[in-house]
Amino acid sequence: KAMYKLIPVLIFAFSTFLFSVDIDKNLANYLNENPGKNVKIWIFFKDKGPENKLSFSKVNEYLSERAIKRRRKIMGSTIIKFSDYPVYPNYVDQIKTHVLGLRSWSRWLNAVSATVNNDQIKRLERFDFVNRIRLMTTYKKRIEKEAGVLEKSASSSSVHSLDYGLSEPQLDQIGVIALHEKGFTGKGVYIAMLDDGFNRYKSHDVFDSLKIIDTWDFTNGDDSVDDPDGKPTGFTPQGFHGTMTLSVIGGNSPGNLIGPAFNASFLLYKTEIDSEEINIEEDHWVAGLERAEAMGADIVNSSLGYSDFDNGQTINYTWEDMDGKTAVTTLATIIAEANGLIVVNSVGNEGQGTTPNTLNAPADGEFVITVGGVRQSGEYWTTSSHGPTADGRIKPDVSARGVSVYRASYTDDTGFLTGSGTSFSSPLTAGAIALLIEAFPDITPAGIRQAIRKTASQANSPDNFIGYGILNIDAAYNYLLTNTLPGPTRSDSPSLLFRFTTKVHYGVKSLSKVKLTIYDVLGRRVHVFPEKTVDVGEFELVNGSLLKASGVYFYHIDGKNISTGKGINKSGKLFYLE
Repeated sequence: KAMYKLIPVLIFAFSTFLFSVDIDKNLANYLNENPGKNVKIWIFFKDKGPENKLSFSKVNEYLSERAIKRRRKIMGSTIIKFSDYPVYPNYVDQIKTHVLGLRSWSRWLNAVSATVNNDQIKRLERFDFVNRIRLMTTYKKRIEKEAGVLEKSASSSSVHSLDYGLSEPQLDQIGVIALHEKGFTGKGVYIAMLDDGFNRYKSHDVFDSLKIIDTWDFTNGDDSVDDPDGKPTGFTPQGFHGTMTLSVIGGNSPGNLIGPAFNASFLLYKTEIDSEEINIEEDHWVAGLERAEAMGADIVNSSLGYSDFDNGQTINYTWEDMDGKTAVTTLATIIAEANGLIVVNSVGNEGQGTTPNTLNAPADGEFVITVGGVRQSGEYWTTSSHGPTADGRIKPDVSARGVSVYRASYTDDTGFLTGSGTSFSSPLTAGAIALLIEAFPDITPAGIRQAIRKTASQANSPDNFIGYGILNIDAAYNYLLTNTLPGPTRSDSPSLLFRFTTKVHYGVKSLSKVKLTIYDVLGRRVHVFPEKTVDVGEFELVNGSLLKASGVYFYHIDGKNISTGKGINKSGKLFYLE
């Protein structure tokens, strides 16, 4: 069996394994400033229960054959991982009486979300199985409200096999029409949409041929994502943003609008709560991503905007948190990638602010295809958010049209309008990528990223406004026809870029003695490195041969003078697979 490289990831969420409960600094600040208010939190557990209680017996209940097939592209025969174990139910039962209400739980993050008050947080700290407690955030995005129904346009004058109407320019700009002419329409590809609701997906003409595989409303806990009139008072109002993004990616109304992946199959998940700013809680988004992966989705499209809080919560993710390993939604995309799921996310609509970046989460993710916005002329749309990430990576990855994008009306079953926002450049890109997956069904997420970056309009001189440039999906197709992609062990996917060793970095304020200890998921010591005297910028090489088996491991560094600067962690998580 091949042995691969250890890599430290998900450090932020698991940073105090086997030690005192870590209270997130944002949560501590919020509680100090708002002592009488209830708050939504994430509660991370140290493990998934006693060894003799761990079981994959329920995996087949939620992991589809299609998901298994997709995972095998990445993992080979070993397709079940630690993240697939369910959250230990006994832990959940013990904390139930110490919260105002449980919201959801994530097997990937080994965490539950809950609403609590200040006193309850103090009680939760006493449980020895609780690892970390952190504030839950919300996100917002700014979009155009429905202004009126545009008159239907005349059919396109161009000679194509399909009549695109006014949607032709937005597809032609990114090479979609050329692939349609080659016969690729998204057939057989599963696309999951995480959005605020799809109020007209059953009634608008543009959706007459839409193929629906699964629906779920995470805000109301039912399978209705269009929220028809007559729902009981108190339920979340119906959403409309999903109607627009869905029409852009998968609509099919000849002479009006045709989406890039009009023949794909869709999973529609309502993860956002409607309000003036259209907020979305992290837990709904993570739950939607996990369900999409388990149902066998190939691509997830998420059109989120910049991070923010509502209901008086004034502490935000900052630009410094856009580092690929802090936001909970971003952490979830790391595991999605490891399972072979492609995540496409809008870069946001915050433009050129005073901070080094104006990214949203999870657009900061290393394994997320982040999409910026351009005008039809190809110029950068100045409302589109920009990078780099806090750790210096280029974002967005590619760009597509984000201004005056033709889409369906959400107030009229036959109407069409234009809308602006990276909410629309993202589904254009996700739909185009579906054509590549149809053409190359064995391609990995890393292969997709390589192909679209190498063939975008400014591949040789990327920047942090439109990334590697305007997407050219036809050029990416031709690139894949003529280039051999790296094999699995050379991919940049987090489940594949593993070799024999990794560097565990740490820093000290002055010359100091430190000791590194490795633990398995049950808290047992696997290896203790001899205590050594180190100076600033030291690291320890961890060799894969020291570990007993494939799985997930944690480390902790003991030392009196360890630095707590940005990027330095006393504890962290290591993936080690075979």
